[in-house]
Amino acid sequence: MRTRLFTLLALIFLSTGTLQAQKAKITDPIDLNDYYVGITDSLYQLGQQWGTVFNQAYKNKDFNSLIKQNKMMLSFVERKQKEVMNQKDFAGSENLRLALLDFLSYEKRLINEAFLPFEKLKTTATEEQIQAALDKLVDVAKLEKEELMKVETAQREFARRNNFTIEGAE
Repeated sequence: MRTRLFTLLALIFLSTGTLQAQKAKITDPIDLNDYYVGITDSLYQLGQQWGTVFNQAYKNKDFNSLIKQNKMMLSFVERKQKEVMNQKDFAGSENLRLALLDFLSYEKRLINEAFLPFEKLKTTATEEQIQAALDKLVDVAKLEKEELMKVETAQREFARRNNFTIEGAE
């Protein structure tokens, strides 16, 4: 119990420090763009990790291992939502910031509606129950590419306005 309390306090302290450090680092449009790219890249990595944990959980029919991953992802999304919401727009960043907030809201919905139901599956879950959860995941995940494209479009416009190019952009 003591360890959990210490861990919670450490996470609160670190996340507050991260927010302050992040505010201090963002001094120009390229830094802001890089920060936002870091958020989407981190979400991609967390999703990859979830997939790896899921594959093992599916083999063992023990979905409890997903709880930690889901909490970590949800915590990350909520923390980044707060950070981005608290940012001041500059250099025409409003559309990009709002697109990223929409994307983070979508990711939160994906976690809550499509990832969390796997936690409820017991070791006695039938293939039909697992498939129903997978179908829901696939259904909700269909929108991810569209949501990410909105961020990329806003990002290209932000780069154009601020006279820089995005690596790999057409």
